[in-house]
Amino acid sequence: MKVDFYKIIRLILLVQAVIYCSFNGFSLEVGHPLSYYLVSNWSIENGLPQNAVMSIQQTQDAYIWIGTQEGLVRFNGKDFNVFDSYNTSAITNNYILSLYEDRDGILWIGTVGGGPVYYKDGKFFQPNLKELLETQVSSFCQRKDGTLLIGTRGDGIFCYKDGIYTHFKFPKIFASRDISCIMEDSNENLWIGTYESGILKENKD
Repeated sequence: MKVDFYKIIRLILLVQAVIYCSFNGFSLEVGHPLSYYLVSNWSIENGLPQNAVMSIQQTQDAYIWIGTQEGLVRFNGKDFNVFDSYNTSAITNNYILSLYEDRDGILWIGTVGGGPVYYKDGKFFQPNLKELLETQVSSFCQRKDGTLLIGTRGDGIFCYKDGIYTHFKFPKIFASRDISCIMEDSNENLWIGTYESGILKENKD
């Protein structure tokens, strides 16, 4: 049987062309600015209280919550509803640094200098704990056992469960209390990120 090498070459070139187009169809074309690909863009002109967005969280009721340096925003896809110290007594500092929804559907709001605030059943509340009233809250994480961890800048981590707050005990070798983020992995090991001292991993066992 004679082999038509020209047909084989044409087939190889065709396959290469299809692969090239497939990959490049999902990439940004050179020469287009990023704004070319944006579907929507919102800013102060559209109702945001401030353009510096620090955190975003979608809750179970489908609302998008946005933390800015000048207040908390609830977005329904069309309109922005702003909550701040002028219209919400539980919010004492308008700088919203972190947002987190726990498994009970409670939205936790971390502020800079105003401690944590939470939103439940359509109302805002401030936890009754003096140590947290003027704290910068950088992160939240709910553990498998239901404990909510509240990460702060400078004051370590607070643990909240069944209405009781306790301070997370760090090992002596880990001096940092400047927490940036917290995560519990699938094996229930706790990972703690800091602003300047790397990562601490707390093994469950």
